[in-house]
Amino acid sequence: MMIQEILPTAVQKQHESAGDVILVDVREVNEFSGVSVPYAKNFPLSTFEVNDVLEAYKLDLNNDTVPIYFICASGWRSQKAAEIFQEAGYEKVFNVSGGMQRWLADKLPRH
Repeated sequence: MMIQEILPTAVQKQHESAGDVILVDVREVNEFSGVSVPYAKNFPLSTFEVNDVLEAYKLDLNNDTVPIYFICASGWRSQKAAEIFQEAGYEKVFNVSGGMQRWLADKLPRH
């Protein structure tokens, strides 16, 4: 099954309206500490574990109604992380199109 893409602006709009967006940044720690989305949590792809993400957000593979958005620098690593999640049985996964490069180009909130 293909991973759905979502634009950074759509993720930000979702955050502004709902406030409880799950945004998983799979870049390495040094990249994440340089610049990141204020409400993202860092789970580097190099050490990525589905259970770590599930525990951090108190989610369950059997109850995947909450969408999870994955972001990296340009979209490749986040695509891979979303695939790993989907293969584990979690359906509602999205890849943030263009990653942080597009996020920054769109002048969205960062820190």
